[in-house]
Amino acid sequence: MIQLLRPVLSAAFVKAFSKGLIPSGFLVGGFCLWASMGGNSYQEHLKEQQPFVVIPITYTNPESHTAPDSQEKTPPPHHQEQEQEQEQNHATASAHPSDEMHETQTHNEQPHTQTHDTPAHDAPPHAPSHTSPAAHDGTSEPHAQDPHAPTAAIPHVKLHEEELVEHSKYGLLPHPRVTDGVTPFDSYRKKGAYASTSRGKAVLQILLGPVGLSVDLAQKIAKTLPPEVSILLSPYAASPDEIMAIFKESGHEVWLYVPTETAPVATYDTGPLSLRADFSADKNLEMLKKVMASTTGYTGLFLMNADQTTLSLSSARMQDILSDPLRRGVGLAYSAAEPLPALTSLGGSPSVNLRWLESRRTPLPALMKDLDAQLSPDHPLLIQLRPYPAEIETLAAWLKTLQSGNVSLAPISFDSQNQVK
Repeated sequence: MIQLLRPVLSAAFVKAFSKGLIPSGFLVGGFCLWASMGGNSYQEHLKEQQPFVVIPITYTNPESHTAPDSQEKTPPPHHQEQEQEQEQNHATASAHPSDEMHETQTHNEQPHTQTHDTPAHDAPPHAPSHTSPAAHDGTSEPHAQDPHAPTAAIPHVKLHEEELVEHSKYGLLPHPRVTDGVTPFDSYRKKGAYASTSRGKAVLQILLGPVGLSVDLAQKIAKTLPPEVSILLSPYAASPDEIMAIFKESGHEVWLYVPTETAPVATYDTGPLSLRADFSADKNLEMLKKVMASTTGYTGLFLMNADQTTLSLSSARMQDILSDPLRRGVGLAYSAAEPLPALTSLGGSPSVNLRWLESRRTPLPALMKDLDAQLSPDHPLLIQLRPYPAEIETLAAWLKTLQSGNVSLAPISFDSQNQVK
């Protein structure tokens, strides 16, 4: 039988070998033998070479709401004990508030050290944390008291008249009086017989600012400079109502600075309340209302270096935005090298509440000589000066000399051409 099958098997083996089946079978058999003998150890080796992440999972029994009595409580760290003690002290202090004026952190009013004028806002924005009163559109928001009521430092000074403000979600905004149409500009501007006293004299009108980073400097300015010098208040002031009250008591006229994006943008940071070219019209109007709600009792708004702003002041949307404060009855002033037609057209005719101030970057000693040569009875001179602490005494002495001569000092709201008294 075997003799008969041997030729057949030999032929089949030769045919299978020629087709590669025999080597394949040896390979498969060898792999199976290796897997059974060393495959597990090799797999463990591969697992050791792989990176892994351990995620701890804490199991909490949902049926257990309280820790067992046997569980020891871990005492809080030392820094947590200090925080708890500070919170207790703060709660005790808030229960017995003091009427003393807080010391300011900054006693220098100088702005950023830049190549030319930039707004004084190097401190972080201190948007007033007033509790928003009831909105003018009918939505009610709780508020305990008037955020712009007489301050603790000067309790007898009232910042505004109730008939000249409206409630909004941003705070208190200026508004003409409903009964007779009297505007905030008419009510808060410094009044005097400037039309009669300035006849035959050169009229000098100065806006000093922005101020607001130092209460001490604000008090020095209020006591040193004559009340005819107008004050520019920054919306970034730490205590805008307190500083407003200081100048209200001293009789100075106060204007509110409106930050606008200034070119080059990489050099000048005008802060988070700034109107920007890449903002929509609604966004810029919202920023403007936030600025106007930072305090109350101001005569008007002021745009610094309006000829360098990135905003298109002549565009229809900016014209509508800047018309909003004029409709609210406050003044609008700006500084530029030359009058800007885009802003001049806003005030109408006569524009009794629109002012243009010349941009001046000359140091005060040189500026005084320059102004002495420019002062003329025919043309009033309106300028903005920076509130450098070292120059306040010098400025006060110079203004006293001018007033004793042939120069009449008047606030920014005075319009010699239209004789606004």
